[in-house]
Amino acid sequence: MKRLAQATMVVGMVLFMSANGLAVEKFEVDGIEVIVKTNTANEIIAADLYLKGGTAYYGTDLAGIEEALFSAAMEGTKNYPKDKLRSELARMGTSISSSAGHDYTSVNMQCLKRYLDDSWKIFADVVVNPLLDSADVELVTERQLNDIRQTEADPDGYARIIGERLFFRNHPYAVSPSGTEETVAALNAKVLKDYQQKQINRARLLVVFVGDVDKETATRLVKAGLGALPAGSYSAPALPTPGGMTGVENTLEARELPTVYVRGYYPAPSPDNIEDAIPMFVGLDILRDRLFKEVRTKRNLTYAVSSSMANRRTNYGLLYVTSTDPAQAVSVMLDEVERIQTEPVPEKDLRDKIKVLTTETLMAEQTNSSQASRLALYELNGQDWELAEKRMELIQKVTPEEIQRVMKKYVNNVNFCVLGDTTAGRAMLDAVAAR
Repeated sequence: MKRLAQATMVVGMVLFMSANGLAVEKFEVDGIEVIVKTNTANEIIAADLYLKGGTAYYGTDLAGIEEALFSAAMEGTKNYPKDKLRSELARMGTSISSSAGHDYTSVNMQCLKRYLDDSWKIFADVVVNPLLDSADVELVTERQLNDIRQTEADPDGYARIIGERLFFRNHPYAVSPSGTEETVAALNAKVLKDYQQKQINRARLLVVFVGDVDKETATRLVKAGLGALPAGSYSAPALPTPGGMTGVENTLEARELPTVYVRGYYPAPSPDNIEDAIPMFVGLDILRDRLFKEVRTKRNLTYAVSSSMANRRTNYGLLYVTSTDPAQAVSVMLDEVERIQTEPVPEKDLRDKIKVLTTETLMAEQTNSSQASRLALYELNGQDWELAEKRMELIQKVTPEEIQRVMKKYVNNVNFCVLGDTTAGRAMLDAVAAR
């Protein structure tokens, strides 16, 4: 699959026309990367700010710091103390939230166009001038610790934690961006203030606007709201090859549960590798349907089975099932993997699946917020941001041969994480080893 033609180059920016005729521009404002997708169809505006780097930038010892920083920032800023901040947001119907990921942290805003200027002032102050009061930081970190404990208490959540620790051994992704009990417990107001002053700079930022906003408006807002941040410098941190990509290890952990949780990790194409990532996405969705039919519907071995792929710079694919008979369930799953690797997907099945994925893509991107997230995902994970606008076209060109090629290439040497009854878990691992 070849790259599609590049966007038109314009002095100082990149101008692109999306498939639905909307103008998308990329440019810089005082060293800050900005993407604007102008959509006048409604009054809602999405404005997202992304901090590049993620866990590889701040390291495992500070895991959870950016999640805590922006959660605490929402408790009050220099110009908007807590009560004023909340009352102003409520008055305008504006929402501001944040999320920490492995490759970047985001601060997200949705507002009505008529309140854009006032909403942006609060949004920018959250980033530039957080108060980070000691009591607020203590409250936020305690909440974050409770979330971590609840995740570990939940079998699905804990299986994910130990599974990613297994596959991403010797890699920054081995630790959640939400942190661990140890790293979050070590955070306090001074640590967050030092980090905000030293590590939040213009070079790390990407700002995305989607809605009834033009380049001039975006430039004015970014310059006025974020220009006070230090210029700084940034280069994407190098990511080592995780242990799960160089050798196979399995882990089995005992827990008294009514069913056994199995997560199988294997290497997957990174988002910038579109020649492999797009057919892999389609192929795994077809495989998911087949797993549901064979493992759940025909044999009644599970209530949950799937295949999927993440969207990270260092990427993985996942085979997932929970079953009281994991040995039989996983054997059937691996049979289906082998079938999609050795038998081309029938053309009609592929065309039907592409129609479904096209519809799902359109539905998922109905909101300005989801469009902003998609643009940022492609930009920050190494791809040209324009590919966010060409995703459907790329999906529609996938062939059975491409699916067969990528499934053979990547879905091999699966690292299995098993949580639950050890006898059933060992029987499953023995069955996999005997194949």
